[in-house]
Amino acid sequence: MKTYDLGDQLPEDYKKCLIDLLTFQADSEFAGGQRVQENLKYAPRPEEAYRLAKKCMEEIGHGWYLYAILEPLGIDVNARVQHMVQNPENPDPKKVRIINGFRRENWAPMFERWAD
Repeated sequence: MKTYDLGDQLPEDYKKCLIDLLTFQADSEFAGGQRVQENLKYAPRPEEAYRLAKKCMEEIGHGWYLYAILEPLGIDVNARVQHMVQNPENPDPKKVRIINGFRRENWAPMFERWAD
């Protein structure tokens, strides 16, 4: 299997696919952290708020790791993140690509019917 190191010239089709995959995942991780943060106001106790805040940091951290890979590939990471921060409700799909299926006003009803 062919591998590439930082600074190696990537075949153009490989680079395009790699950037597509990594930007989708990085943007989704960052936006996932934003979605988790939205639910802090529903935490019934400080303990749950702490757990949600920790999860938020974890998700944004995943995005940060991926953005660190993307920057040397020529992606303007700061512009992508700023766009998501400034447009959390409706980011432009031409600028960022995210999974946005987890938006909920209140997650509590989702768990009321769960059973082991």
